[in-house]
Amino acid sequence: MASWRCRDLRRFASSVSEVPQRSPEDRQPVTRRKEEEIPRATWTLSVLYGKWKLKVLVEMRDRPVRISELQRNVAGATKKMLIDTLHALEADGIVERKEFEAAVRHVEYGIMPSLREPTC
Repeated sequence: MASWRCRDLRRFASSVSEVPQRSPEDRQPVTRRKEEEIPRATWTLSVLYGKWKLKVLVEMRDRPVRISELQRNVAGATKKMLIDTLHALEADGIVERKEFEAAVRHVEYGIMPSLREPTC
């Protein structure tokens, strides 16, 4: 049985090497689709999809928060996951980042003011 697997692996490896590689000039840049191109509900679900996004937004519903505060309040989330989640929400225009240059530099994240007020 092991020789059968090795034979198939060799066949697969040879078929992969025959696939033509595209040059970097041929590749299209990956961009997010704009809200106008897809239905609003689909866009909203795609933005909020993720294990930590809704939990992070719930923590920010009343006021801006720091990463350390989120780490204390969102159980099970690592600092890296929270930072990645916040950067994704910031890229989608849901969260804004404010840097404070004081004696001790710190960063706060909050929900965009335009999104705080309901539109309907």
